[in-house]
Amino acid sequence: MSGAGGYTYIRLHPHILQPATTPPFNVYVRQKETGVFTAFKVAGEPVYADTWDKLRESDTDLLYVADEEVDDCFNYVEDNLSAILTEDLIPSRQAAEWVYRLACRGMAALLEEPYSTPTYARVQQLLHAIADMVRRHPGSEWHMMDCAPLTYYTHSHCINVAVLLASLATRVLGVDERGLLGQVLLGGALHDLGKALVPTEILQKPGPLTPEEFKHIERHPRDGVKMARPYLRQAPIAKCVIRQHHEDVCGGGYPDGRSGATINLFARAARIVDVFDALTSHRPYRSAMDSQKAFSIMTGDMRGKLDEDIVQRFINLLPSRFTIETPIPALRTEAPRQAVPHPWGEGELRWRSAPPDNAAAVSASGHDSAGQEGAERLPASAGAGGTDSKTIIAMEPTPKDRLETLRELIGERTEAVAQIRDISNALQKAINGKPLEAADEESGTQAALDHKEIGAVLSPLADQGELALIQGLLAIWWELNAWHTKFEASPEVKESGEELRAEVLRCLESLHQSIAGTLRAHNVQINGG
Repeated sequence: MSGAGGYTYIRLHPHILQPATTPPFNVYVRQKETGVFTAFKVAGEPVYADTWDKLRESDTDLLYVADEEVDDCFNYVEDNLSAILTEDLIPSRQAAEWVYRLACRGMAALLEEPYSTPTYARVQQLLHAIADMVRRHPGSEWHMMDCAPLTYYTHSHCINVAVLLASLATRVLGVDERGLLGQVLLGGALHDLGKALVPTEILQKPGPLTPEEFKHIERHPRDGVKMARPYLRQAPIAKCVIRQHHEDVCGGGYPDGRSGATINLFARAARIVDVFDALTSHRPYRSAMDSQKAFSIMTGDMRGKLDEDIVQRFINLLPSRFTIETPIPALRTEAPRQAVPHPWGEGELRWRSAPPDNAAAVSASGHDSAGQEGAERLPASAGAGGTDSKTIIAMEPTPKDRLETLRELIGERTEAVAQIRDISNALQKAINGKPLEAADEESGTQAALDHKEIGAVLSPLADQGELALIQGLLAIWWELNAWHTKFEASPEVKESGEELRAEVLRCLESLHQSIAGTLRAHNVQINGG
C-alpha cells in the first residue's frame, strides 16, 4: 500500500508490539477518512501498557510499517516471538505466517554461515516455535505452507520439508512428545545443509549433471551430518533424517544404499515430503507441477523408491485444496487484512494455478538429485541406456578425493566410538547395572573366524592410512555383531529395562548398517553380517 513520501506500507497487527519494548522502526496509522499515513510511534519510543487503548481511540485497528524498515520489524518480532505466541495475541494464521517467514530468514542465514553456533541456536528456537504451532494449533502447518514461494530456494525448501515432516509426524506417525518432534523438525530443516558446500553453478545448472557434478550432490547427506555434528549429539533421529533422506526403500539410493526397515522411519517420511516439495516448485530445469501430477509421479514412476504406506497417508493428510485434479486456484480471493510482510517481497505463492511459461528459466538456489525425472536428476550419463551411477564410485580417486576419504573415515570411526560408548552406558542401566564385559577368548576366536569367512576385500587403490582406518571400522563392525547377539539373548534384563534394551538393540543395528554403508562406499565388499 503506497502513501506519502513514496513509501510502501506493510500492515501490522497491533499486538505485535509488546509492552516495555522499544521497536527500532517507525509505526504509522492510516486515517480512515483521508487515507493519510501519520506517525503513531517513532523508532526507539517505548511501548506502554496503554498503547493499544490509544490505538483504539485513533479510530483504527491497524498499524503500518514502511517497507524500508521491514527488516527491522522482522528482527523485532523474532526477538519477541516467544511472548507473542505464548499469549496468543494474534490470530493463529498470522502467527503461523510470521513463524514460517522468520524460520526461512534464519535458515537462509544458516546456509550462508553453516558453522555459526549463534545462527544455529537462532534456527533451533524458530523450529521450537514451529513445533509449538503445529501441536497447539492443528492446521497451522497449512497456513505456513500457504506462504511458501512457488520458486525453489534451498532455505525455504528446508523449512517446507521441516513443516510437512512435522505434520506427518504428529498427525500420522503418532509423535506427541515435544523432544522427539523437535528432533524430527531439526532433521527436516537441516536435511540439505550439506548443499552449502555444493558449488552454486551445479545447484543452478539448468541442464543434466555430469558424473563429476553428481558426485558433489551425492555427498551432501554425509556433508550435512559432518557440518551439523556438534548439534546432533543428543539428536539421533535428526541425524538419521539428514543422512538417510535420499535412501530408497528398494535399496538404490545414497549415500549408504540402505533399504526397507534399515532406513529410519522419519527419514523415509522425509524422503516423501522432500520429493513432494521439489516437484511442486519451479526448478532451473523444469516448471512446478500441481499436486495431482506430483502424486502421480510419486505413486507411479517412483514406485519402489518411497514407502508406499506413508505416501498414501501423506496424500490423505493434505487438505483437499492440495489434492484436487483441476488446476490449483489461488488460495486467497482477498488478502488477509493484516498480511505478514514477505522478507524478500511476496512474489508467487506456492499453490497458484498455472506456472508461468518461462518457469523453467526461473532462477533458484538449489535442486534435488537422486535419479527420478521430474523430481530428481541423474548425471548426464545415467538413465535409460546410460552409465550406471555406481561407475561414479569406481572412478580413479584424485589426491583431493583421497584426502577427503581419510577425513571422512576418521570422522566415521570417531563418531562410531562415541556412539558405542553411549550405547554401553545405556546397556549398563538396562541390564541390572552390570558393566559390559570384554569378549572372552572363545568369542574372540569366533570373531576372527567370521572375519575370514566374511572375506572383506580392501581396494588396491587405498594407501596405508586409508587401510588402517578401514580396518579400525571393520573391527568395530565385527564387535557390534557380537554385542547384538550377546544382548539380544540376555535373560538378565529388568522388566523396566526391556523397552530400553529394545531401543539400544535398534541403535546397535542402525550403527552396524551405517558402518557397513561407509565401508561399501570405500570399495570394501562385505559378504555377510
